[in-house]
Amino acid sequence: MNDLFFSYQGRISRGRFWFATACQMACILSVLIIVAFQLQGDQEAPVGSAQIVWVLVGAMTFVAVAYSAICTGIKRFHDLNKPGIWILVQIIPVIGFVWYFFETGFLKGTLGENRYGIDPLSLNPLMTNDAGYYNGR
Repeated sequence: MNDLFFSYQGRISRGRFWFATACQMACILSVLIIVAFQLQGDQEAPVGSAQIVWVLVGAMTFVAVAYSAICTGIKRFHDLNKPGIWILVQIIPVIGFVWYFFETGFLKGTLGENRYGIDPLSLNPLMTNDAGYYNGR
Protein backbone atom coordinates (compact mmCIF):
# COMPACT_ATOMS: atom_id res chain seq x y z
CA MET A 1 0.00 0.00 0.00
CA ASN A 2 2.86 2.35 0.78
CA ASP A 3 4.18 1.88 -2.79
CA LEU A 4 0.82 2.90 -4.22
CA PHE A 5 0.35 6.08 -2.21
CA PHE A 6 3.79 7.42 -1.29
CA SER A 7 6.26 6.28 -3.94
CA TYR A 8 6.68 8.02 -7.27
CA GLN A 9 8.70 5.24 -8.89
CA GLY A 10 7.24 2.59 -11.13
CA ARG A 11 3.95 2.32 -12.95
CA ILE A 12 0.30 1.84 -12.02
CA SER A 13 -2.67 0.83 -14.12
CA ARG A 14 -5.86 2.85 -14.55
CA GLY A 15 -7.67 0.66 -12.04
CA ARG A 16 -5.12 1.25 -9.31
CA PHE A 17 -5.06 4.96 -10.18
CA TRP A 18 -8.84 5.21 -9.73
CA PHE A 19 -8.65 3.20 -6.50
CA ALA A 20 -5.96 5.53 -5.11
CA THR A 21 -7.93 8.61 -6.21
CA ALA A 22 -11.08 7.32 -4.52
CA CYS A 23 -9.15 6.63 -1.30
CA GLN A 24 -7.60 10.09 -1.40
CA MET A 25 -10.98 11.76 -1.91
CA ALA A 26 -12.57 9.71 0.87
CA CYS A 27 -9.75 10.66 3.23
CA ILE A 28 -10.05 14.37 2.48
CA LEU A 29 -13.85 14.37 2.74
CA SER A 30 -13.92 12.47 6.01
CA VAL A 31 -11.31 14.73 7.61
CA LEU A 32 -13.10 17.84 6.34
CA ILE A 33 -16.36 16.64 7.85
CA ILE A 34 -14.71 15.80 11.19
CA VAL A 35 -12.87 19.14 11.32
CA ALA A 36 -16.03 21.06 10.37
CA PHE A 37 -17.99 19.40 13.19
CA GLN A 38 -15.18 19.99 15.67
CA LEU A 39 -14.87 23.66 14.75
CA GLN A 40 -18.60 24.31 15.04
CA GLY A 41 -19.71 25.75 18.28
CA ASP A 42 -19.96 29.06 19.98
CA GLN A 43 -18.69 31.65 17.51
CA GLU A 44 -18.33 34.16 20.35
CA ALA A 45 -15.93 31.96 22.32
CA PRO A 46 -12.19 32.51 21.89
CA VAL A 47 -10.22 30.06 19.79
CA GLY A 48 -9.25 27.09 21.93
CA SER A 49 -6.31 24.72 21.71
CA ALA A 50 -8.62 21.90 20.59
CA GLN A 51 -9.68 23.92 17.56
CA ILE A 52 -6.08 24.66 16.67
CA VAL A 53 -5.26 20.95 16.90
CA TRP A 54 -8.11 20.08 14.53
CA VAL A 55 -7.00 22.71 12.03
CA LEU A 56 -3.47 21.27 12.16
CA VAL A 57 -4.84 17.73 11.67
CA GLY A 58 -6.75 18.94 8.62
CA ALA A 59 -3.70 20.71 7.21
CA MET A 60 -1.42 17.71 7.73
CA THR A 61 -3.98 15.43 6.10
CA PHE A 62 -4.24 17.76 3.12
CA VAL A 63 -0.45 17.80 2.67
CA ALA A 64 -0.23 13.98 2.91
CA VAL A 65 -3.07 13.47 0.42
CA ALA A 66 -1.63 16.07 -1.97
CA TYR A 67 1.75 14.29 -1.92
CA SER A 68 -0.02 10.98 -2.47
CA ALA A 69 -1.96 12.40 -5.43
CA ILE A 70 1.26 13.70 -6.97
CA CYS A 71 2.90 10.28 -6.57
CA THR A 72 -0.02 8.39 -8.14
CA GLY A 73 -0.20 10.89 -11.01
CA ILE A 74 3.51 10.53 -11.71
CA LYS A 75 3.24 6.73 -11.75
CA ARG A 76 0.24 6.91 -14.05
CA PHE A 77 2.22 9.05 -16.51
CA HIS A 78 5.06 6.54 -16.20
CA ASP A 79 2.59 3.86 -17.34
CA LEU A 80 1.91 6.03 -20.39
CA ASN A 81 5.71 6.13 -20.99
CA LYS A 82 5.89 9.84 -20.17
CA PRO A 83 8.03 11.53 -17.55
CA GLY A 84 6.36 12.49 -14.29
CA ILE A 85 6.83 16.19 -15.02
CA TRP A 86 3.71 15.85 -17.19
CA ILE A 87 1.75 16.15 -13.96
CA LEU A 88 2.33 19.90 -14.31
CA VAL A 89 -0.09 19.97 -17.25
CA GLN A 90 -2.72 20.66 -14.58
CA ILE A 91 -1.32 24.18 -14.19
CA ILE A 92 -2.83 25.19 -17.53
CA PRO A 93 -6.19 26.78 -16.65
CA VAL A 94 -9.27 24.64 -17.38
CA ILE A 95 -7.87 22.56 -20.25
CA GLY A 96 -4.94 21.32 -18.15
CA PHE A 97 -7.15 19.55 -15.65
CA VAL A 98 -9.29 18.06 -18.44
CA TRP A 99 -6.14 16.86 -20.20
CA TYR A 100 -4.74 15.34 -16.98
CA PHE A 101 -8.08 13.70 -16.15
CA PHE A 102 -8.39 12.17 -19.63
CA GLU A 103 -4.80 10.93 -19.88
CA THR A 104 -4.47 9.47 -16.40
CA GLY A 105 -7.98 8.16 -16.05
CA PHE A 106 -8.87 6.80 -19.45
CA LEU A 107 -5.87 6.13 -21.72
CA LYS A 108 -4.34 2.67 -21.81
CA GLY A 109 -0.80 2.39 -20.58
CA THR A 110 2.14 1.10 -22.58
CA LEU A 111 1.92 -2.64 -23.18
CA GLY A 112 4.92 -4.52 -21.91
CA GLU A 113 7.97 -3.06 -20.29
CA ASN A 114 8.94 0.57 -20.78
CA ARG A 115 11.71 2.77 -19.35
CA TYR A 116 9.82 3.13 -16.06
CA GLY A 117 9.35 -0.55 -15.32
CA ILE A 118 7.37 -3.63 -16.17
CA ASP A 119 3.72 -3.52 -17.18
CA PRO A 120 1.64 -3.44 -13.98
CA LEU A 121 -0.96 -5.69 -15.57
CA SER A 122 1.59 -8.36 -16.40
CA LEU A 123 1.84 -8.85 -12.64
CA ASN A 124 -1.90 -9.58 -12.39
CA PRO A 125 -2.84 -13.04 -13.74
CA LEU A 126 -6.54 -12.04 -13.76
CA MET A 127 -5.85 -9.52 -16.54
CA THR A 128 -4.53 -12.10 -19.01
CA ASN A 129 -6.38 -14.86 -20.83
CA ASP A 130 -5.25 -18.45 -21.30
CA ALA A 131 -3.02 -17.51 -24.24
CA GLY A 132 -1.25 -14.86 -22.16
CA TYR A 133 -2.77 -11.86 -23.96
CA TYR A 134 -3.97 -8.81 -22.08
CA ASN A 135 -7.72 -8.53 -21.61
CA GLY A 136 -7.54 -4.75 -21.32
CA ARG A 137 -6.76 -2.11 -18.76
